[in-house]
Amino acid sequence: MKQENRENIYLICEKDAARLLGFTPRFLQARRLRGGGPPFVRISQRAVRYRVSDLKRWAEARIVRNTSSKAGQVDDVAEQLQFNFVSQTDERLD
Repeated sequence: MKQENRENIYLICEKDAARLLGFTPRFLQARRLRGGGPPFVRISQRAVRYRVSDLKRWAEARIVRNTSSKAGQVDDVAEQLQFNFVSQTDERLD
């Protein structure tokens, strides 16, 4: 199965999503409550999962070059971050 296809269907738990993004699970909980976080899948009242593809898109949309840049202005650094993200994801999926 292609990498992109696996990312679209592969669901990971909150703890793994936080680790992949470099945050704590509490950060993701707060973002679900207040908004502004990555999209999530509510499996049941208490079970929340994240698609790897959504986490990747959410992180890429926030890449900036400096403090005066707006989110979404992708540059060479973004390409390197994307490579690192995909490499970590590949290791987890294998």
